[in-house]
Amino acid sequence: MASSTADRQRQYRQRHLKDAEGNKSRLQAIVAYRTMTSLRRMALHTGESITHIIDRIVLDAEKNITDKLSSSAYDAYHDAGGIKPAPAPKHRYSVTPTMSKKPQRGRK
Repeated sequence: MASSTADRQRQYRQRHLKDAEGNKSRLQAIVAYRTMTSLRRMALHTGESITHIIDRIVLDAEKNITDKLSSSAYDAYHDAGGIKPAPAPKHRYSVTPTMSKKPQRGRK
């Protein structure tokens, strides 16, 4: 029996859910028209993909947050919900590394 369109779509998504290195996840979101327009303009202006721009924006925002945290608050931030920092991407685009552990202050 032939598979339905929904079955074929589900199979396609499973095959393409992760990239070759296995370090990406699918994100589906409905954003404001203005947000999408801004993302498209940034992509055209920089020559980057929208995916890369979103990666950079999120990682830069997280860095701005974590740079202000103490060591214990930083650890608590990454322990929240059992979510650990993702490994640094190994793709051809250079994303500013923002997930590096803050230096220990006053600990030996």
